[in-house]
Amino acid sequence: MGNENHIIFDRFSLDPANECLFLTQDAVAQYPTVRFPANRFPTDLAALIHERTEGDPLFMVNTTDYLVAERLIESMQIARQQKARSLELRAAMSLARLYHHRGKRKTALRLLTQSYGRFTEGFETVDLRDARALLAQLS
Repeated sequence: MGNENHIIFDRFSLDPANECLFLTQDAVAQYPTVRFPANRFPTDLAALIHERTEGDPLFMVNTTDYLVAERLIESMQIARQQKARSLELRAAMSLARLYHHRGKRKTALRLLTQSYGRFTEGFETVDLRDARALLAQLS
């Protein structure tokens, strides 16, 4: 994780008003889309993260991961209530990737195995093939 974030942070500008290494609000706005390129984020997310972290890169990474995880968990719960297994699986795959990135491989594996296990057919669809590939990577 550390090396990947170092590469990401090389792309962002630091706030010249601070003597320490803090990120500008524009840099904070770029981070979630660079880190999670397949996802879209609300426009006010950057302001919220910058306000809560004051541009501190370490806290920004942790806060972003926390907010994304919370939203994915909420999405999974809604999909489960609506019996939308494919949407639940997509959210589970995203959350599993996030957990794996954070060094929580067993949690990622358990989460994705549970969601994948709800399927009884359609195993050749793109979503289920992607889930199987991710399960193999996590195993």
